[in-house]
Amino acid sequence: MQKPDWWKDFSSGLAVDMWRQAVTDDQTHSEADFIQKMLQLTPPATILDVPCGFGRLAIELASRGFTMSGLDISVEFLEEARVASSKRRLNVSWHQREMRDLPWQMSFEGAFCFGNSFGYLDDEGNAEFLDSVYRVLSPGGRFVLDASSVAENVLPRIQEHTEMRVGSILFIEDNHYDHALSRLDTEYTFVRADQTEKKFGSHRIYTYRELQGLFSKAGFVNCRTFGTISEEPFTFGAQGLFIVASRKT
Repeated sequence: MQKPDWWKDFSSGLAVDMWRQAVTDDQTHSEADFIQKMLQLTPPATILDVPCGFGRLAIELASRGFTMSGLDISVEFLEEARVASSKRRLNVSWHQREMRDLPWQMSFEGAFCFGNSFGYLDDEGNAEFLDSVYRVLSPGGRFVLDASSVAENVLPRIQEHTEMRVGSILFIEDNHYDHALSRLDTEYTFVRADQTEKKFGSHRIYTYRELQGLFSKAGFVNCRTFGTISEEPFTFGAQGLFIVASRKT
């Protein structure tokens, strides 16, 4: 079902339009509040958003005085991010790169990965991403990961077929869980008026314990977890999983 490196061209067309309509300003503000609190930083600290999508969180944090960098593989997302930050006269450094391709060394006081963007790669690639984030952090720097596609959340509620309307777009998912590979393979269909687009995606479904092991192997310490951005504890069947960890001092 899956093509290799499906994520390279996923974020384009109707997928971008749907994501733009799916996220509210209130959600962005609440998530930015959580990230700022978890990173324990004050402006003008340096923060990396990876991958940044259309830059909603990087722009919000830049508006609070943080020195922001955003990185994403999608040209379409980044163009929208540049326009939005320019309109607000915010100086954000935007980079078009794959999420493992982080060329910096100990350059950021904090980093985050939101939008359920972790797990697209194979096991080696996902580990490489965490290694890369660890390297870009200064000693003691914190990393916040939205890891909501964790087994304890996803497996109890998988549905083979779902449909929902997001603004002007009908969003359809057809799911298949490959238990041999621990991956959730999905065919996505986006429909708006007479326009239809199909895309494929695949998420590695790690268990909570496996994720803890990946963070430890990358060198992270002081790992904390939450089930929501309201800091409720993570439990089986929770809606989300948010991991906060630090580079060694």
